[in-house]
Amino acid sequence: MRDIRRPQLDLFVQYPEHKLGQELHQISLILDRHPEFVEWVHVDLVQDKSNTGDNGMSSEQVLRAAILKQTRGMSYEELAFDLEDSASTRAFIGLGYNEKYSSSCLHSNIRAISEQSWEEIQLALVAESRETGLESGKRVRMDSTVVESHIHHPTDASLVYDVLRVLSREFKAVREAANKPHWRLPVPIKDIKSLLFRINNSPNDEQRLPQYKKLLKIASKVMKNLLELIPKLEKAESVSADQRTRMQELSEYLEKIIYQADQRVIRGKKVPVSKKLVSIFEPHTDIIVKDRRETTFGHKIFLTSGESNLILDCQIPRGNPNDSDMFSSCLERTRGALGRIPLQTSCDGGFASRDNVTKAKSQGVNDVCFGKLCGMKLLDTVKSSWVYEKLRNWRAGIEGVISFLKRGFGLSRCSWSGYDGFCRYVRGAVVAFNLMVIARAELK
Repeated sequence: MRDIRRPQLDLFVQYPEHKLGQELHQISLILDRHPEFVEWVHVDLVQDKSNTGDNGMSSEQVLRAAILKQTRGMSYEELAFDLEDSASTRAFIGLGYNEKYSSSCLHSNIRAISEQSWEEIQLALVAESRETGLESGKRVRMDSTVVESHIHHPTDASLVYDVLRVLSREFKAVREAANKPHWRLPVPIKDIKSLLFRINNSPNDEQRLPQYKKLLKIASKVMKNLLELIPKLEKAESVSADQRTRMQELSEYLEKIIYQADQRVIRGKKVPVSKKLVSIFEPHTDIIVKDRRETTFGHKIFLTSGESNLILDCQIPRGNPNDSDMFSSCLERTRGALGRIPLQTSCDGGFASRDNVTKAKSQGVNDVCFGKLCGMKLLDTVKSSWVYEKLRNWRAGIEGVISFLKRGFGLSRCSWSGYDGFCRYVRGAVVAFNLMVIARAELK
């Protein structure tokens, strides 16, 4: 049965005088002020689990390990080493003498913390900052950024190769489970890999096109054989439901990839974003085109920050919504987190619209500053040109916040799988960032 907390094992726990050690100590004190955080995490860790077996990591240790991982930007292997090697991190986690955990143990426990728990912790930290006066809530600034999924750069040829090699591997497992050695699903991996190499190294489209046609011909043949195989899987009782589902998913992926490659490469037509697939490993990945910058693959997130630099709100919508469409939602969620409507807001030009100004002012916002006025009069948005300039310059600070999140807390690229894992990763990083901001403010 998992413990919620462990009793203090060492009478004398000392953190080094170095500023990083003092920050870690201050974060520990902040967590001690909020025992409810551990209660929320404990619910995630024990649900659908039996009460038998070794206690393992306590819920408090799991939460602290997750925060330490995001704060230091470490991998699970690096975290496991740090917990054995560093006295200060062992003190922060609360490890007893000779107590240690492997990277796989840390991974399975940290990944179990739900998105809801992370969001509740974030809201509690924002509420505390309002009570202590760290965050006034009078001014907020909003911006969006993209967090990449953990995928390679997608091309039509590489997607065909990915799905066929995974299909070949999964088919062998299914055939063994069904005990049907006579089943065949010929997937010429060597030929496909050779075609992929030629496509990637063709100097021009004229030489690349024939190779694509050969690749799609092979893929279409495999697709035909796969459609004949799937009904047989339904009759094979020894094949698990998960294996059937996986084979069905792969057939859908293959069909989609063949269609988009045929339309884009062979026919030269555009394929709607809703019909595109950029990864079979992270199929939730969105295609994000922001301004005239390079296309990225992941999810757009919307961040709202205050005068203290705390992240007051974080939204992770699906698709590629316009910034202007998210303004009202960001403002409403910020109002819920702060318990009040901010008096001033500042955003870049992407959020600008007359409707957003009207809605914000109807809720009590005095000044609504956008980086570009987009045809609006300045005095329709703010009180004066002086206020506009101050708010516009202040908004630039959120770029530094986003940069710090990406460099220091791993938000440039999410390494967790699945959309749910993506959301948990992002929210965990936001909580770690907020704890760091509060700790540094209290150490001043």
